[in-house]
This record gives sequence, C-alpha cells and structure tokens, in this order.
Amino acid sequence: MVLRPKDSHSTKLHVPELSLAKLFFLISLSLFFVLSGALMFFATVPLAIAFILYGAKRAWLANGVTLVLCLILSLNYPNTLSVFVGYAGMLLISYLIASIVWNKENPITGVVKRGLGLIAIGILVVASVEIAKPGLIESSVTSTVVMQAEKLHETLSTTTGAQGEMLRNLEDLMNKPEIIVDQFLMYGFGSFVAMVFLVLWVGMYIILKNAIVWLGVQSYPYGVRVMTRFRMPFEMVWPLIFALTLCVSYAYEVTGMWSNVIGANLLFSLGVFYFFQGTGLLVDLLRFWGILGFFRTAIVLVVAMTSYELLFMFGVLDTWINFRKFLNKEKNEGDIL
Repeated sequence: MVLRPKDSHSTKLHVPELSLAKLFFLISLSLFFVLSGALMFFATVPLAIAFILYGAKRAWLANGVTLVLCLILSLNYPNTLSVFVGYAGMLLISYLIASIVWNKENPITGVVKRGLGLIAIGILVVASVEIAKPGLIESSVTSTVVMQAEKLHETLSTTTGAQGEMLRNLEDLMNKPEIIVDQFLMYGFGSFVAMVFLVLWVGMYIILKNAIVWLGVQSYPYGVRVMTRFRMPFEMVWPLIFALTLCVSYAYEVTGMWSNVIGANLLFSLGVFYFFQGTGLLVDLLRFWGILGFFRTAIVLVVAMTSYELLFMFGVLDTWINFRKFLNKEKNEGDIL
C-alpha cells in the first residue's frame, strides 16, 4: 500500500512515496537508537520525520502498535521496561518537534516553549508521586543503581583482564548506593532540564539539517542556520554568574551544601543554552575553514562529546566578544532568544 500526499509545497522538491514499509522502517530505526543506549538522543529524528511525512494520525497509529508490543514485552521480561519507557519518552518529544514544523514556529522559540512544558510536567509528576508515596522515588533510584551495579559487576567478573579497582568500586556502590543516589537527588533537577533541552535541540537541528527529506510534503520557513546562529540574551549572563558564585563560595567553604546544590542546578539549566551557542560558533568556524559535509558533522559530534566544557566557555565569552564578526563577512548578530 502506498500513501501519497495530496499536494506538495514545492514543485522543485521530490515528493517521496509514503509506503507503510517506510513508516515501520523509521520506527524500527528509532527502536534501534533506544536499544543502543548511548545513541538514544537520535531516536527522535526518525520518529519526527515519520510524524511530518505521514501526519499525526497515521504516525500515532503505527507507533501505538509498537508501544503495545513493547509494553507486552516489558511485562513478560521486566529487564526490558527501560526500552518501553525510553521509546515512549522519545515518541512524545518527536511529536513535539514535528509540531514545531506543522505550526511553522521559529525552531528556537518552539524548542524553548516545549522544553519548559515538559519540565513543568516532570515537576508535577515527581511532586505527585512524592506526595502520594513519600520516599518512593529514592527507593526506586536506589534499587535501580544496585541492580545496574550488580549486572555490570557480574559481567566484568567473567571478563578476561577486568581491572580489580573497577570491580572494587562496583562492590562499594552495591554496598553503599547512597553515594550515587544522593548526588542524583541533589542535582537531578538541573540534569533533567539540560537533558530535556538537549534532546529537543539535537532532534530539531538534525530535522532541519535533513529538511530535503520532508520539505516536499511539509513547507517550513526556517533553516538550520537559525539554530547555529543562536545567541543568549545578554541579561541571562547575570543568573549564570550568580550560579558560578554559589558554586565557588561552596568550594572555598564560605557557604554550605545548599549553595552548591542551588548553584549547580542553575548552572546545568542555563549552561546547556551556552553550550548550544558554543556549538554554533564551532559550526561557523568549520564553515569558515571550508570543512563541510560529513567531516564537519563528525568533528562537531566529537568535540561536543569530549570538550563540552570548552564549548560552554566559548558560548559564555561570545556574550561579550561576538566571535562571529571575525568569521563572517556579513554582519549578522544572530538570533536572540
């Protein structure tokens, strides 16, 4: 069965044949990313493309079947519950990304609005669970940490050449899971905020980067450069400085732990946007050097994963220096949030 769109928004673009086989291929690709763990950030891309190409009704129907199958699998094999949860989360975010395209919103504004909505929902869910069953979240996190540590310890124990120090660290973690649990509870909010915006941003960026795949079906007035030219408003540097001050004051024992908790969570929440700004600077720098295509993408991914602190720092410095005036002939101050 082949489903063709009723009309095309561009006569110059190829309109793909929207077969059901291609729809389920996109879903399978997303499941692969979810199963891979480290590549879960990219699971939103094929799902968002499916929503854009096939429409909300068809995409939800096909993904609903997949969700039910994942749920049945998780009920029979509890170890696969994380697959169901991860896929459901990526599915929701993918729909939100597709809605930015459908509504023809500015991608930066759309990501921020939907990110704040997801954060509000997350806070409401956590607060409701904690009120209904106090301590449930802490006990759940503790059991998860212990279970994962036991699995990793069992795997490494049977691996030739496994380091004894790593095994001892895992044993300590199994005996004292609060080492990790306390850190998670104190800094979980900031990490959650950063993760939400990171997944939304990466998904939206890759969708725009590969717009040729879907522009024949759905028109959209913005390009990927809107995201790479993103700049934080100057006023946002003050809460960032305040967060850094709280962290430094704790490091020098001027204030208590509360200072580090508030400062670190605020730093994570704001820092992710300066990371995006620094990444955009890197993209412009590589374009200035004439590095394009796959090599530029590979360099950006490697630097983002290994030197994210450096990108954050340059994003902050760009507030005062405006590095782009040294890289671009045209005068473009960037998009302000």
